[in-house]
Amino acid sequence: MLIMVGAGVAAGQTPGAQAGASPKPDLKLRKPLSREEILKAYREGKDLKKTYAPRVNLSRAFLLAVDFTEADLSSANLHRVRLQNANLKRVKFTKARLTSARLDRANMESVQGRQCDLSQANLTNARLHRAVLTDAVLRKAILVRASLRNAVLTRASLREADLRSADLSGADLTAADLRGCDLRDVRHLRTRWTGARYDDTTRWPKDVTPAKVGAIRLP
Repeated sequence: MLIMVGAGVAAGQTPGAQAGASPKPDLKLRKPLSREEILKAYREGKDLKKTYAPRVNLSRAFLLAVDFTEADLSSANLHRVRLQNANLKRVKFTKARLTSARLDRANMESVQGRQCDLSQANLTNARLHRAVLTDAVLRKAILVRASLRNAVLTRASLREADLRSADLSGADLTAADLRGCDLRDVRHLRTRWTGARYDDTTRWPKDVTPAKVGAIRLP
């Protein structure tokens, strides 16, 4: 059978392998940045967008107003990190440790935070629109006036978290743990509460009846 090869494409090559074509980078071969490299780049004002640093240890680092847009910080140690006013849009925080982190006023829109630990983190006035926090731990986290519009918090632990005046419009809290959670004055238009667990210490908005929204009371 005669195979016709198009102009500019050598026989045995695919169109994407033409001479001069830039091969797509193999993400598996990318070298993760170290703590020292990240802190040096930050001090020098270098671009840290799309930083690739899974499992990096940035515990107690000062990275105020850093721009980590689309960075990969999966499984990173970010205990007590200072990220106030940071741009963390679309950052991968899957299984990352963010315990006691300072994230006040951070832009965390569309972050991927499945199974991350945000216990005792300060997220006051943080923007978490469309954040994915499935199975995340936010125990005793401070989310006062935080915006969690259309965020996914299914099966998340929000035990003793402070969400006063937060915006939960369109958020999914299906099967979330709300025991001891302070939800006073939250916005809850189209919020999904089905299967969310609560107890006598949960403080609900005045216009929400837990049983009517499908929440489950625990002894």
